[in-house]
Amino acid sequence: LCWTSSTCINNYKACNITSFDLADGTWGSLELPSCGKDNSYINVGVVGSDLSLLYTCQRGAATSDVCIMKHSGVNVSWTKLFTIKYPQNIKTHRCFAPVFTFSIHFRHGEILLLLHSAIMIYDGSTRQLKHTAHVKQCEEIYVESLVNPLKISDQGRRNQESPQSLHS
Repeated sequence: LCWTSSTCINNYKACNITSFDLADGTWGSLELPSCGKDNSYINVGVVGSDLSLLYTCQRGAATSDVCIMKHSGVNVSWTKLFTIKYPQNIKTHRCFAPVFTFSIHFRHGEILLLLHSAIMIYDGSTRQLKHTAHVKQCEEIYVESLVNPLKISDQGRRNQESPQSLHS
C-alpha cells in the first residue's frame, strides 16, 4: 500500500511516499522521481498494475507529469509517461490537499483522470485531452488495486516451507 504524506513549515513543503508491505508487515518510504522534490505537489494513483505519480511543480501550474514506478529487484525507478497540459479554466481549481489522491485508469490508450473540479479523458496516442466534464467537488472513483500478498515474488519459497518450519 502506498500513499503520499507531506508537511508544511511556513512556505516550505516536503513530500514523501509512505509504503506498507502487506506480505511482511514492514513500513517504508519510496524514493521520489528526480522531478518530485520539495515544494512540489504529488499524488499517487494506479496505471494498469503500476503505482503512478501525478507531479505538479506548484499550485496553479498549467501542467502535471504522470510517472509510473517500476521494480527491478531492490531498485525502484520512475518513468515519465507524459505531461498533461490543462485547459485554461481547469488549472487554478485543482485539489492538492495531502489527503487527495488522483484517480487514473488506463484503457485502449486512453486515461481517465479525476481531479478536483474536472473529469478528463486524456488520449495517450495524440497526447491531448479529449473530453472534460466539470464537477463541483472532489469525488472518488473506487478501484480495487490491492495486490494479493500470495502472488508476490517469494510465493514459491513460502509454499515450499513446511508447517513445522513456520511454527518453529
